[in-house]
Amino acid sequence: LLVAGLCRRLYLCLCLWILSSRVGRVCRNMDQIQSMLVGKNGAEGAEKILESLPIEEVQRMLKDSNRNVQTKQTELQLMVGSRYHEIIDSADSIVEMKEEVQQVVELLIAFPKDYKGLVENVPKALPEEKVREATGERRG
Repeated sequence: LLVAGLCRRLYLCLCLWILSSRVGRVCRNMDQIQSMLVGKNGAEGAEKILESLPIEEVQRMLKDSNRNVQTKQTELQLMVGSRYHEIIDSADSIVEMKEEVQQVVELLIAFPKDYKGLVENVPKALPEEKVREATGERRG
């Protein structure tokens, strides 16, 4: 069971390795490795590769693929983190816009009432002579 788990992990690591650009430098015969992995059972292909390569090379491939996985995980975490902050900033902006729109709506609703009060109160605040001049009335 332990060997099967190790073979599965190595198989996945080797698949990742084959997909990476560094496989050409590490393995001389990429077609042979791909044909081993494409067989009926991927674990058998991984076993064949493990048997055909020196232990140092397999360890190096495993180490490099693990490093590659770590790098990709870190990149993904950074990307998700930056997107999260962008979403939070956008949500804050939307909340601010909603509050500002509510204030504008309240002002527009209150405008007719305030305008009516202004029209009624302006003549009271001005001297009678100025009001008569503005309205065109003459003293009788």
